[in-house]
Amino acid sequence: MYPKIYFDLFRQSDLTNEVFVAMSFHPSQDAIWKEIFCPAIESLYMQPYRVDQRRISDSILTDILEGIRRACLILCDISKVDGTRNGNVMYELGLAHSLRLPEEVIIVKNDDDKSLFDIEQTRTHQYYQNDINGSISVISNLLNEAQNSIERKKAIVVRQTSEELDDDCLRIINEFKDSEFWYIPTDRTMGNVLANINRRSAVRRLLELGIIRCDYSSGRQQHAYHWTEFGQALIQYTRTST
Repeated sequence: MYPKIYFDLFRQSDLTNEVFVAMSFHPSQDAIWKEIFCPAIESLYMQPYRVDQRRISDSILTDILEGIRRACLILCDISKVDGTRNGNVMYELGLAHSLRLPEEVIIVKNDDDKSLFDIEQTRTHQYYQNDINGSISVISNLLNEAQNSIERKKAIVVRQTSEELDDDCLRIINEFKDSEFWYIPTDRTMGNVLANINRRSAVRRLLELGIIRCDYSSGRQQHAYHWTEFGQALIQYTRTST
């Protein structure tokens, strides 16, 4: 497995429970936001978020980037307003596609016209503005399916990674799976030297894969290793698979 896949799946320890909604701010779209998108998102115990709701900084672009970065899912409504697709929404969709996994970005529209050429090959889901209950069901189902798809992919990556780890990596996981650990090599004998070479290599590999992270403690003058979200998922997998 490529390290980028690990990073994309487990990179954000600070992802919020928000769904970032990219849509037109035209007044005609307010009812869609209030009557369809918000109820659909909240039905899954998530929080809907649009950049015009609150201003975190003086820059709208900063708010957009931060919203896309931290949200658990992205919902982009590319519906036509006054006969055209909103350029700002298309820009936000492009940002989302470049920053997030495909499963995390959901595209919807409420018109039957063709999408722009650049996204024709990307699946776009239909909802109907006049069918509020039906549209709420459509949106909530899409969000739920996206979450399930991400969890399934995570499970596959965890299983494949556990099968590829060598004995030294697995030994560290089994030895320190319930807590952080402090790595203090002792090279008093040739046996210690050889064992610590293997352990150093294992720690380095766990760091490279994003399974552990390293924090320096000025009090102890040592480095402590902590399990990341990915590492905790691996620990859970090894417990249930043995």
